Amino acid sequence: MAYGTDKNYTVCHHDLIIAGTAKTWHSSFLVEYYSDTVFEHIVNMGYKAVHTERYKYIKYNKLQGMDELYDLKLDPFELSNLIAHPQGQGLCS
Repeated sequence: MAYGTDKNYTVCHHDLIIAGTAKTWHSSFLVEYYSDTVFEHIVNMGYKAVHTERYKYIKYNKLQGMDELYDLKLDPFELSNLIAHPQGQGLCS
């Protein structure tokens, strides 16, 4: 259900949201972000991210050693980056 309404919505590849009768939603998704021209300190600082029900992985295009991995079940506020932690080894390969 959409926030502030009593309607269900269906996600589709060409429109962000289409009115419909969605019974389920995807539990995983990919984000690709390439640049921001508004804030000059992040121009060309793109990233790719994968978000599943359990994990979020962020791979920065031009920031070496800054990738992020979070266990959303154990760390819903994303306070502990697991990318270099033994618990995160093997999850991103």
